[in-house]
Parts: sequence; C-alpha cells; structure tokens
Amino acid sequence: MSLTTARRRESAASRMGIPKPSSRLGISTIERDITIEELFRAQEAFLTNSLIEVMPLTEINGKPVASGKPGLITVRLRTAYRKLVLDETGAV
Repeated sequence: MSLTTARRRESAASRMGIPKPSSRLGISTIERDITIEELFRAQEAFLTNSLIEVMPLTEINGKPVASGKPGLITVRLRTAYRKLVLDETGAV
C-alpha cells in the first residue's frame, strides 16, 4: 500500500507531518505530481494542511472520487495524524 502526495499542492508543514503517522500504519509515501485523472481512479483521496489536518476528498466538481465516501486509510491516517499533533503539542 502506498500514499502519493502532490508536492506543489500542500504545505511543507503538512507534507512533513504525513510520513510519520503513515509509516506507523505501514503505509509508504511517494511524493510526485498527480493528475486529476489519477484522482478519479484512486481508491480514496484526501487533502492536508495545518488547519484541516487530514480531510477526505470525496468529490471533485460534483463527481465522486472512488465511492464518494471517506476511505478506511484516510480515516486511520486522520486519527494517527491527530494523535501525533496532540502528542507533539501537548494540546488537549
């Protein structure tokens, strides 16, 4: 299983935060440009930044991405990312 990021579309802070929780889940990361066609063929997709953390991408221009619902990996990664933020910041 691998995770592909679009390097020009997300902030360095979020991009640096994703590999750590993904590796803890056994998911490798690959950083490369992706096309919109690839997004529509993806099994699931999500957006990241320091404000939204990990947000499922379920549709683009009204067209569903995969099932149109958050995928299992996205949900697991969102949980792991949130735990990492809480652990590293000490926030409650």
